[in-house]
Amino acid sequence: STWGKDKKAKMEKEEVLTERIRKWIRVTIFEELTLLSNKHKSKNLAQGFPDWETPKFVREALNDAANAGENQYIRTGGHPELVKNVAEFYSPFFGRTIDPLTEVVVCNGGTQVISNALCALISEGDEVIIIEPFFEFYIPPIHFYKGVPRFFEMTPPAPGSDQWTIDFEGLEKLFNEKTKVIFLNSPHNPTGKVFTKEEYERIAAIVRRFPRVVVLADEVYEFMTFDNRKLFRFAQIPDMWDRTISMYSAGKTFSLTGWRIGWGIGPASLIRGLQAAQQWITFSTHRPSQVSIAKSLVIGKEPYEGHSDYYEFLRASFESKRNRLCKILEESPIKFKVWRPEGGFFVIIDIRDCVKDIPRSYFYKDGKEVADAQNPVGVWTDLEEPDYTPDVAFARWLTIEVGVTPIPLASFYDNSGAKSIKEVRYPYFVRFAICKKDETIDAAGECFRNFASKK
Repeated sequence: STWGKDKKAKMEKEEVLTERIRKWIRVTIFEELTLLSNKHKSKNLAQGFPDWETPKFVREALNDAANAGENQYIRTGGHPELVKNVAEFYSPFFGRTIDPLTEVVVCNGGTQVISNALCALISEGDEVIIIEPFFEFYIPPIHFYKGVPRFFEMTPPAPGSDQWTIDFEGLEKLFNEKTKVIFLNSPHNPTGKVFTKEEYERIAAIVRRFPRVVVLADEVYEFMTFDNRKLFRFAQIPDMWDRTISMYSAGKTFSLTGWRIGWGIGPASLIRGLQAAQQWITFSTHRPSQVSIAKSLVIGKEPYEGHSDYYEFLRASFESKRNRLCKILEESPIKFKVWRPEGGFFVIIDIRDCVKDIPRSYFYKDGKEVADAQNPVGVWTDLEEPDYTPDVAFARWLTIEVGVTPIPLASFYDNSGAKSIKEVRYPYFVRFAICKKDETIDAAGECFRNFASKK
């Protein structure tokens, strides 16, 4: 070996990988709970991917594209047919004619739209405002490009309400001469909040006072709005078009999260930066999938499954699933508050009323060795050096004893400043995914009923 033993030892000592990537090499709570779910064969409502098949018309279009020779490199900014159809599809939403070649970019999923945008926009020391709780993929690329995340927390629903709210005066205080980007997400992951026109106009009023700020509007759940709500898009505000990159996902719209097709829409002055990043990072995106999505956007406007079009079918289907899961959670023998989402993939519950009932063992990695392991925890902060916060303990308890797996929400908040497990912020919220077959949701309900019969 050209390395030699001394060189190997030195490399192991000094660590080859950079610090910026080493901090992200870890087992995530998603991985940990998925393994636990698989072990105990629970109904996994933790992760946000559909467990039903992709629509037939989308799959057939993919097969046709591959057989028609759409298999080689394609234009960096997106297949001409897809960017054309995206531009035509979204132009009415924004009240303008979108240029397909200069105002649209196709990427490897919505997450790469985010990464390319941050690559194009932020320099060392630039600040990026994130509204908590947040989609966890916003954070790593900010660090990779040496930006500084600044966090602002939404106010959880008041008693008797399902509404998450924004303290606009508090939000404005985060803005300064270093602020370069603010992320907005509607429908919001994980809370399900759908921002109103009035709320977005108040945010736009703040953005106007800081000319260098760009808005990244994450609208990937655009067709999942409930109770007759209509999605208001931030870039619909007339003078915000030039300040906004709007992001969308074929994976969410057509239930094909493994295809990794997303797109960004915005002014040419911003989109050219994302196209340049795409050129030198991945070069292009899977060509047959792009052709399939191009055709599917058009086919989706035709009547579908008894609805006016596929997009209305999708909205109605998700609203039904929201109602179905919320009813099950509201009737649970374990008492917690259920916050009905206004849109999106998820339902949040507040477990503060039932933390006292979680067996002590679930707060420790080796729970069986804990004194009084099966006894209810009571006041969890009285525990001696627990390994888990209540939301994680609850998720483990539900997985093992009830047979349903959710995801804890503390990981959707910035807890980098917590010096101990007891200093973790927001350890009482838990998320369930509604993007599952009715049979899967009903099976979770049966698990809750079976647990009730054991008590």
